Amino acid sequence: MKQLFVLLLLCQFIPGFGQIKTYRFDAIVELPTIQKIEVLNNKGRHVVPPAKLEKLKKELGKMTIGSNSIKVGMKQIIIWIKQKKYYLSGATHGSIIEVPSSIATKNKKLLPADAALYFNANGLNIDNY
Repeated sequence: MKQLFVLLLLCQFIPGFGQIKTYRFDAIVELPTIQKIEVLNNKGRHVVPPAKLEKLKKELGKMTIGSNSIKVGMKQIIIWIKQKKYYLSGATHGSIIEVPSSIATKNKKLLPADAALYFNANGLNIDNY
Protein backbone atom coordinates (compact mmCIF):
# COMPACT_ATOMS: atom_id res chain seq x y z
CA MET A 1 0.00 0.00 0.00
CA LYS A 2 2.85 2.35 0.87
CA GLN A 3 4.49 1.63 -2.51
CA LEU A 4 1.26 2.51 -4.32
CA PHE A 5 1.04 5.81 -2.47
CA VAL A 6 4.65 6.67 -3.38
CA LEU A 7 3.99 5.76 -7.03
CA LEU A 8 0.87 7.96 -7.16
CA LEU A 9 2.76 10.81 -5.52
CA LEU A 10 5.60 10.56 -8.05
CA CYS A 11 3.13 10.52 -10.94
CA GLN A 12 2.00 13.98 -9.91
CA PHE A 13 5.44 15.34 -10.78
CA ILE A 14 5.96 13.60 -14.13
CA PRO A 15 4.95 16.08 -16.86
CA GLY A 16 1.92 14.95 -18.81
CA PHE A 17 1.40 11.76 -16.83
CA GLY A 18 -2.25 11.02 -16.26
CA GLN A 19 -3.43 14.18 -18.01
CA ILE A 20 -6.19 14.04 -20.58
CA LYS A 21 -5.21 15.74 -23.81
CA THR A 22 -7.52 18.46 -25.06
CA TYR A 23 -8.23 18.24 -28.75
CA ARG A 24 -10.31 20.49 -30.94
CA PHE A 25 -12.85 19.11 -33.38
CA ASP A 26 -10.74 20.39 -36.27
CA ALA A 27 -7.86 18.21 -35.02
CA ILE A 28 -9.82 15.10 -35.97
CA VAL A 29 -12.04 16.34 -38.83
CA GLU A 30 -10.76 18.11 -41.92
CA LEU A 31 -13.38 20.87 -42.10
CA PRO A 32 -13.11 21.31 -45.90
CA THR A 33 -14.28 17.69 -46.33
CA ILE A 34 -17.67 18.56 -44.82
CA GLN A 35 -20.00 18.71 -47.81
CA LYS A 36 -23.30 19.51 -46.17
CA ILE A 37 -24.76 20.02 -42.70
CA GLU A 38 -28.36 19.43 -41.73
CA VAL A 39 -29.74 20.68 -38.41
CA LEU A 40 -32.68 19.51 -36.32
CA ASN A 41 -33.57 22.31 -33.90
CA ASN A 42 -36.48 24.46 -32.68
CA LYS A 43 -36.97 25.70 -36.25
CA GLY A 44 -37.40 22.17 -37.59
CA ARG A 45 -35.20 20.12 -39.90
CA HIS A 46 -33.25 21.93 -42.59
CA VAL A 47 -30.00 22.03 -44.53
CA VAL A 48 -27.67 24.85 -43.50
CA PRO A 49 -27.46 27.30 -46.43
CA PRO A 50 -24.05 27.97 -48.00
CA ALA A 51 -23.95 31.47 -46.48
CA LYS A 52 -24.03 29.97 -42.96
CA LEU A 53 -22.21 26.71 -43.69
CA GLU A 54 -18.66 28.08 -43.43
CA LYS A 55 -19.49 29.89 -40.17
CA LEU A 56 -20.91 26.70 -38.66
CA LYS A 57 -17.89 24.68 -39.80
CA LYS A 58 -15.60 27.18 -38.03
CA GLU A 59 -17.70 27.02 -34.86
CA LEU A 60 -17.66 23.23 -34.90
CA GLY A 61 -13.89 23.31 -35.46
CA LYS A 62 -13.39 25.27 -32.22
CA MET A 63 -15.19 22.71 -30.04
CA THR A 64 -12.84 21.06 -27.54
CA ILE A 65 -13.13 17.48 -26.43
CA GLY A 66 -14.35 16.90 -22.90
CA SER A 67 -13.83 13.87 -20.73
CA ASN A 68 -17.31 13.07 -19.44
CA SER A 69 -20.35 11.49 -20.97
CA ILE A 70 -23.70 13.13 -20.52
CA LYS A 71 -27.31 12.63 -21.47
CA VAL A 72 -27.76 14.52 -24.70
CA GLY A 73 -31.04 15.92 -25.92
CA MET A 74 -32.95 15.99 -29.16
CA LYS A 75 -30.94 18.62 -31.04
CA GLN A 76 -28.99 17.10 -33.88
CA ILE A 77 -26.44 18.10 -36.45
CA ILE A 78 -26.03 15.73 -39.38
CA ILE A 79 -22.71 16.14 -41.18
CA TRP A 80 -22.02 14.67 -44.62
CA ILE A 81 -18.40 13.77 -45.35
CA LYS A 82 -17.61 11.81 -48.52
CA GLN A 83 -21.28 10.85 -48.99
CA LYS A 84 -21.54 9.41 -45.45
CA LYS A 85 -23.73 10.79 -42.64
CA TYR A 86 -22.54 11.40 -39.09
CA TYR A 87 -24.99 12.30 -36.33
CA LEU A 88 -23.99 14.75 -33.60
CA SER A 89 -26.38 15.22 -30.68
CA GLY A 90 -26.82 17.95 -28.11
CA ALA A 91 -29.34 19.40 -25.70
CA THR A 92 -31.44 22.53 -26.20
CA HIS A 93 -29.37 24.63 -23.83
CA GLY A 94 -26.54 22.15 -23.50
CA SER A 95 -22.87 22.94 -23.55
CA ILE A 96 -21.84 19.45 -24.69
CA ILE A 97 -22.21 17.79 -28.11
CA GLU A 98 -21.88 14.04 -28.57
CA VAL A 99 -19.81 13.10 -31.64
CA PRO A 100 -19.08 9.59 -32.98
CA SER A 101 -15.36 8.85 -33.21
CA SER A 102 -15.99 7.38 -36.66
CA ILE A 103 -16.25 10.95 -38.01
CA ALA A 104 -12.48 11.38 -37.80
CA THR A 105 -10.80 12.11 -41.12
CA LYS A 106 -7.36 12.65 -39.53
CA ASN A 107 -5.49 11.71 -36.34
CA LYS A 108 -7.62 8.58 -35.98
CA LYS A 109 -4.96 6.99 -33.76
CA LEU A 110 -5.75 9.55 -31.05
CA LEU A 111 -9.30 8.26 -30.67
CA PRO A 112 -10.94 5.13 -29.35
CA ALA A 113 -12.62 3.13 -32.11
CA ASP A 114 -16.42 3.21 -32.29
CA ALA A 115 -16.87 5.42 -29.26
CA ALA A 116 -18.84 8.54 -28.48
CA LEU A 117 -16.76 11.66 -27.91
CA TYR A 118 -18.10 14.57 -25.90
CA PHE A 119 -17.12 18.04 -27.04
CA ASN A 120 -17.58 21.30 -25.19
CA ALA A 121 -19.74 23.33 -27.54
CA ASN A 122 -17.96 26.59 -26.63
CA GLY A 123 -21.07 28.69 -27.08
CA LEU A 124 -22.33 27.02 -30.25
CA ASN A 125 -26.12 27.37 -30.28
CA ILE A 126 -27.67 24.84 -32.64
CA ASP A 127 -30.88 26.91 -32.73
CA ASN A 128 -29.02 29.70 -34.57
CA TYR A 129 -28.80 27.56 -37.72
